[in-house]
Amino acid sequence: MNPFIVTTLCILALQPIGCTPMKYDCQNFEIPKEDLIVDAILEKSAIFLEKKYKMHPMGTNVAMPSGIVNLLGLHFQTQRTLTKEEARKILVDSAQYLLNSINNNQEIRPYLKVYPFTLDNVDITIFINNSAGYPVEDSGIGIASIRDGKLEYNILSTVDNIPVFKNTSIESYEDALKITQQIGH
Repeated sequence: MNPFIVTTLCILALQPIGCTPMKYDCQNFEIPKEDLIVDAILEKSAIFLEKKYKMHPMGTNVAMPSGIVNLLGLHFQTQRTLTKEEARKILVDSAQYLLNSINNNQEIRPYLKVYPFTLDNVDITIFINNSAGYPVEDSGIGIASIRDGKLEYNILSTVDNIPVFKNTSIESYEDALKITQQIGH
């Protein structure tokens, strides 16, 4: 394993975790309502998309300064290669599902920076691994994502055992939607 990664993990493991009695009153800490609502939306969406596309949820992306929700996102990992067409369909459908989950939730509306939320406010990323669990490299897409209304497909390569971007292609959501609709008919 890369010595930099090992050192970083050791440092993180030694960091104090949780509330310290001097700074926070852990016994009276209550999770804010908006955090609970966001968690519920993201969890429900992750479970649905996991089952539909056989992807493993691995993280979330939440931009929520002072309780105002600017962006919500989900990150997945899959152990099967995806063509650009497959990745496009999954990203378009997943972003639309998350967007609908947010906009159809009455409880979250007072906490949204803008309503209705748009594609500029959601983020979906898929980390694509081969069947052995290693990132797809050189000829296939290693990372596919949608953010800021754009789909991005990254082909990875490895330099000194570290994955790096070899090639990136970007398309607008509108173009991706047209392509998926044409293929679907």
